[in-house]
Amino acid sequence: MSSGQKNTNLAGYYIHLEKGASFIAGGVYWPEAAELKKIRKEIAFFHQDLEKITNEKKFKSEFGDLDRTDGNSLKTSPKGFEKDHPAIEFLKLKCFTATQKIDDKLLLDKDFVKKMSEKLIVLKPLNEFLNRALTTSES
Repeated sequence: MSSGQKNTNLAGYYIHLEKGASFIAGGVYWPEAAELKKIRKEIAFFHQDLEKITNEKKFKSEFGDLDRTDGNSLKTSPKGFEKDHPAIEFLKLKCFTATQKIDDKLLLDKDFVKKMSEKLIVLKPLNEFLNRALTTSES
């Protein structure tokens, strides 16, 4: 996905199809240092926006929360951010994705595309939030 800006990786959507390991996801997967800084800055100033997205009923039921797998979160606050910041758990993240496993039975469902489209729509506000951070001209 390109915004027309040089060297900018934006949030996107991903559907992985593999027997026993299919999933759907959205967000920014392991951003580069400059991009990570922009995302954390956006979270620091507008964490209420991100909290509203992740607390939305449909997002919660489909994805639960942002992915917090092993190695995806710092043990302490990131450099430049207070350890008692209200969004510290978001700021500690190194990767900003939401993922849901897809059952193999669903792959052959006649409404598979429709169902996946509905899930992608749920991810749209998250990607918009992340892209807002990544397309800012500030560093």
